[in-house]
Amino acid sequence: MALVPRQRKNKIVFYVANKQGKVLIWEKVGTDRREAMRRDAAMRKEIKAGIYRGLPTGAKTVGAQMEIYLAARQTRTVDDDRRNYRDHVAKRCAWFTRLKLEDVRVAHVIRLAEELKAPYVNKKGETKSLAANSHNHIFRSLLGPFFRNCRIHDLMIRNVMELPKGLLSRQAKRRVPYDATTVIAMTTDERLPLHWRVAFTLLFYTGIRTGEACGLKFGDYDADPVPFGSLTIEKQYVNAPLKTAVTVGDEHTRWVPVLPFLRDTLAEWWAHGFERTHCRKPTKADYVIARSDGAVLRCVSGHTIYRWFLAALEIVGVENKTVHATRNTFISLARRAGARGEVLEKVTHNAKGSIIDCYTNFDWAPLCDAAGYFNPYTAGPKMRAVG
Repeated sequence: MALVPRQRKNKIVFYVANKQGKVLIWEKVGTDRREAMRRDAAMRKEIKAGIYRGLPTGAKTVGAQMEIYLAARQTRTVDDDRRNYRDHVAKRCAWFTRLKLEDVRVAHVIRLAEELKAPYVNKKGETKSLAANSHNHIFRSLLGPFFRNCRIHDLMIRNVMELPKGLLSRQAKRRVPYDATTVIAMTTDERLPLHWRVAFTLLFYTGIRTGEACGLKFGDYDADPVPFGSLTIEKQYVNAPLKTAVTVGDEHTRWVPVLPFLRDTLAEWWAHGFERTHCRKPTKADYVIARSDGAVLRCVSGHTIYRWFLAALEIVGVENKTVHATRNTFISLARRAGARGEVLEKVTHNAKGSIIDCYTNFDWAPLCDAAGYFNPYTAGPKMRAVG
């Protein structure tokens, strides 16, 4: 974008400045104009190719550096990091983003932590409080790695994350499962849209994670195995690896039994419901839970399912215990009925050892037996978590 000379006391120092997204990046090169021109050309190519890893000089504010850090970060939580930073740190505590990196002290981070704990008013005018897990995530998984990265690149010389004990929010209490009557209501109440009920049935009747449900396609369902059909869980969201996996389809792939109620729900969704909702018949390549993006059907996000879940709970009149508690519900209800925990774990958690072969009766039958204990229609209304 520009080669910028700056007159100093007895020499001219050259800087190069180029934009990475909306952020203007400055680099100090030195007194050689030809070298500065070469660096300017190389910097442009790196930014265009998406491989630029240099760091800005100049103001070096927390906000400017954070934008560069998030743009370069490649983790499965980067979208959550961007949202938490934008909605809480940048909007609620703009003073923190304006600090120069070299000026940041532990006292500033303590003040940020205390301010983020305080209630705030969202864009809808509602008074909210930041969840304990989100508060922890901002400091442990976002700001902690960010400031370590700044120190590695000599933008800071001190560790500002040496926080006193008790400052960060405690982790949320152990999740409590929903009772059997809630499972039935959330999967059958006709006041809820059909695609909501399909999503909730997937979660309650399999114990899979929200991201895994988002990534399921009709082609991942195999009705042939007996006694139950199977869902292949090898990815989440838009073909992203599973939570504890490195690549899609690695040894963490697992197969989940499709219980009769879920089987009937998927059959009805495939035959009629999908077409009524999306105005065309489904294909094996379509996501089971999809959203319309013009003429294209795309993968929904976990945040979208969470919004559906909150709205549904309000309609059926049930207290929110988080959408993740659907996993707790599946495990607790099945184990309460007699399922073996070590077998059930192979259904709900990524395989840690050898892959189970869903077409071998010796391996598949015990999984179906364990999952088959889940039946909200024969369970008592009150439940407690089973360890």
